[in-house]
Amino acid sequence: GNTGVRVVMVQVTAEHIQCRWRFDGKTIHPFFAPSGITGNGNGRIFVCDEVGHCVHCFDEEGRVVQTIGAAGTKPGFFRYPSALAWHEGYLFVVDKWNHRVQIFDQAGSLVDLFGSYGTSPGQYNEPAGIAVCDGRAYIADRSNGRIQCIDRTTKQCIAVYENNNPLPSFYESNRFKNGVHYKGWTAACSRFNSMAMQFIRDGFKAGLIEYPETLCRTPDGTLLALDAVNHTAIEVTAELAYKQTMPVAAGQHITTVAGDAECRVLYFAAEETGTLFRHTHTALTVHTVPNVRISRVYSSGTSVYITDFWNGTVSCYVLPSE
Repeated sequence: GNTGVRVVMVQVTAEHIQCRWRFDGKTIHPFFAPSGITGNGNGRIFVCDEVGHCVHCFDEEGRVVQTIGAAGTKPGFFRYPSALAWHEGYLFVVDKWNHRVQIFDQAGSLVDLFGSYGTSPGQYNEPAGIAVCDGRAYIADRSNGRIQCIDRTTKQCIAVYENNNPLPSFYESNRFKNGVHYKGWTAACSRFNSMAMQFIRDGFKAGLIEYPETLCRTPDGTLLALDAVNHTAIEVTAELAYKQTMPVAAGQHITTVAGDAECRVLYFAAEETGTLFRHTHTALTVHTVPNVRISRVYSSGTSVYITDFWNGTVSCYVLPSE
């Protein structure tokens, strides 16, 4: 398939990569848990602090210069914000446990919100990812097992990608509510086990998706959605029609997909190994970033920003030239 793409293997160590800055979230609070990340293209980087229930804004030197939101359910407040997008001067925040998306202006003031809990179009169950472009917001409606396309003007759902029944009955069950760990409830859930067998039996050609976690726009104007349970990425059109399943990285548990600010580069990351796959139209470069678990990625110009949820850090790197 990828006969026109050269593969460059790069082992990134301290000699190959410049770490411009690293922010240790313990200076804010002991349970700092950074996840979603984006930038405004003018030196400001925004990071979700899921456990802190807020969004921090960093300057070019890695200093926190603004904090948006706090724990709560009222407009302007968050419960485990998980993903961000910057578009046309506005910051879109996926407010995961409030099952909605909130929109803030450049001053950090709330200007709009949409979404509520449920399974109907325009409703969400633990949304986890977002991409915004061309007057539309695409939402990874994670625990409903689908992707929704929302018209930014009307805030109505205009398209849905799903090919499996959602899981609301399971998530509302006492079995889930009383669980204490992700692996416990996935292992106990027969639906996940049966889905795994279906993937093994039928492969990925049908575009199956169970647990969409992150979204990004590709250089071709399509969308990539990562299935966090099955570690696959599917490509869909702007109208959410299935195109293909991406062969992201054999043997790697890919945990996030991301694009750069200019939509020219794609990134796939394997959290546990700290492996970052950088895709362009002409090359695939594999970087192993030392001493970091890659949770989410944002790239602008020569800088790559990485959040490490488990170690509570946000880092800015400059990758070596290819």
